[in-house]
Amino acid sequence: MKKLVLSAAVAMMSIGAFGQANTDLTVQLGSSNWAEVDQIGFENENMILQVGDSNEAYVDQLGAWNENSTVQLGISNQAYVDQVGLGNSSEQLQLGALNFASTDQTGFLNSSVQQQIGVGNIAMSTQDGILNEVRQDQTGVLNIAIASQDGMFNDIDQEQIGMGNLAIATQDGDFNTNIQFQDGAGNTAIGLQFGDLNTIDQWQTGTGNTAIDIQLGDDNFAYVTQSGDDHMHTGVQIGSSNSMYISQSN
Repeated sequence: MKKLVLSAAVAMMSIGAFGQANTDLTVQLGSSNWAEVDQIGFENENMILQVGDSNEAYVDQLGAWNENSTVQLGISNQAYVDQVGLGNSSEQLQLGALNFASTDQTGFLNSSVQQQIGVGNIAMSTQDGILNEVRQDQTGVLNIAIASQDGMFNDIDQEQIGMGNLAIATQDGDFNTNIQFQDGAGNTAIGLQFGDLNTIDQWQTGTGNTAIDIQLGDDNFAYVTQSGDDHMHTGVQIGSSNSMYISQSN
């Protein structure tokens, strides 16, 4: 997939339209903020707004019609965006201090939205393919969300409220969906899918819960809810058209 995308980008560069009509708007209000933008291609758009002190933003765009918006309000936040391909979009919003967000997109028409409110949160999104979507929302302290997609028409939605939660979602294939919701502290949700048309839903409310789901094959489904404290779930499905419903509470 990555070779295909890079080949397409190289082919477009030979047209001669690259190097024209890119747009950037960068505004910084405060002290010791840093912004670095590199645009190569045609009609890429970038906007950076940093209000506060010691914030850093880095944006690289290679291709055409890629769009990025990075807004950081606070102290010592960091944002990284790398877009290679056509029509990819990225939105980053960080409010607070010491938050970190990164988006890496290779391909066509991928979308990533990252929103962080709090202190010391980490959000990382990697997309390689076509028409993949990622949304990461974090409110609290020291939460970590990691999303990775390779394929087409995949969707990851991660929402974290609280402190010290960890969510990891990896999808390799097409038309996969992974939803992870965490409200509390010290919860861990891991969803790994390899194949097509798979779905994982993980919902955690409480403290110290762990949910790990792995699906290898096509058209598998896992739905997990954990309410309370210190629950542990591990689910593995290998094959096709398997379904799993898990509910834990105390």
